[in-house]
Amino acid sequence: SFSGTLYGESEGRPFEGIILDNLKYTPVNDFSAFTSGYGNGVDYAPGADADGDGYSNHHEYAFGGSLIVADIPKYLPKVVTSGDRSYIEYGVDTSRADLTYVPQQSSDLTNWVPVELATLNRSEGDVEIYRVPVISGPGRGNLFYRVLARTK
Repeated sequence: SFSGTLYGESEGRPFEGIILDNLKYTPVNDFSAFTSGYGNGVDYAPGADADGDGYSNHHEYAFGGSLIVADIPKYLPKVVTSGDRSYIEYGVDTSRADLTYVPQQSSDLTNWVPVELATLNRSEGDVEIYRVPVISGPGRGNLFYRVLARTK
């Protein structure tokens, strides 16, 4: 959709034509718009796995996958290394206005809390790539990580 200011006259005098000022494009990018591009014959339920790759349609939408190609969504959380440090890296698609991304950590897989140190590493188009340092060492228990992509 577009929004802006519409003018029908110039300096108080009518003229033929239209001037648009302060034009802004607001993409309509939600789960329904995402699934509508795939046509008939696809199970569009968020919990379904239309392409049988093990990732739900919701995960494909939130983390950069395809509903019809068996793929690993590009921006799912994963472990990456840089030098001698390890990180959990994940992407947040800022064009997905209907989602909230919530990175969490747990020491027991039951009790989850917000991550302590997520930082923006880089941007790839509309996707912001965040990193969470994996902290290990003597006396520290295991930490587990996940990123929830919740519908607002």
